[in-house]
Amino acid sequence: MSTIELHAYILPLLHAAKYPANQVCGLLLGKVEKDSITHVTTALPLFHHWTTLTPMLDMALQQAELYAKKKQLQIIGWYQANERVDDVSLHDNAIKVADAIRQRSKTSRIFIVNNEKLSSLEKATEAYVIYDYQEQQWKASKDIQDQVKQDYLPKLRGLLSACGYQRIIDLDEHLEDVSLDWLSMTELKL
Repeated sequence: MSTIELHAYILPLLHAAKYPANQVCGLLLGKVEKDSITHVTTALPLFHHWTTLTPMLDMALQQAELYAKKKQLQIIGWYQANERVDDVSLHDNAIKVADAIRQRSKTSRIFIVNNEKLSSLEKATEAYVIYDYQEQQWKASKDIQDQVKQDYLPKLRGLLSACGYQRIIDLDEHLEDVSLDWLSMTELKL
């Protein structure tokens, strides 16, 4: 069982909307209770260019871990929107990162953005395919879909209509212009 808050639900979708022709990825931050219940509170956009560059990912994970600790959170998952609209498959790079996260936090989730469903905002409740690690493998789960609060969808529609995705800054953008604060995305006013 887990919960997902507004930031954690909307930020990955806005990141994907900002770069619709690119694979995008980022981290899910939150808390894990003793009985492995995850509370996904926010997301941290990482890449839209260098999605498989290991040294950059290592550096990003280290910075994100320090930031999360400062906010009394931890890295508890990975999100990814694949390049093709019809691709909701779990790629090897997502599995490798999620496995590393799982080793550190004892739990991990993967949110794969379902771009086809996102394009129809009436089906935006199905905007993710969620994967959990069960029985020694990653399996699709419907756990989070039932927990999406109905007020998330109007907020998402409003942000997409107002081009709110333009306010998303990921680590790639920060590396191009260091005055852009990618870590502040976890507290972006929605």
